[in-house]
Amino acid sequence: RSAWMGQGLVATIRNAADRPLNVIAEFRDPTANTAREFSLALDPKGSADIGRAEGWIISSGQSLTVAASGFRSITAFAP
Repeated sequence: RSAWMGQGLVATIRNAADRPLNVIAEFRDPTANTAREFSLALDPKGSADIGRAEGWIISSGQSLTVAASGFRSITAFAP
């Protein structure tokens, strides 16, 4: 989604499980050749937002890979 204040987009990572989940969210910007990882502890059915306020401005073409132990990782791309 678009950021409510400031620039860029905001990624929302949701835990669909009924138990707490620790995930690693890795953002990559191929244009600037930069990357950053965020370690998230998500409550059951909880979520976390990552964007400018958390230290990463999400823009078109960047990728986000979310990984958690025991689950298949998933990669998405900013529109």
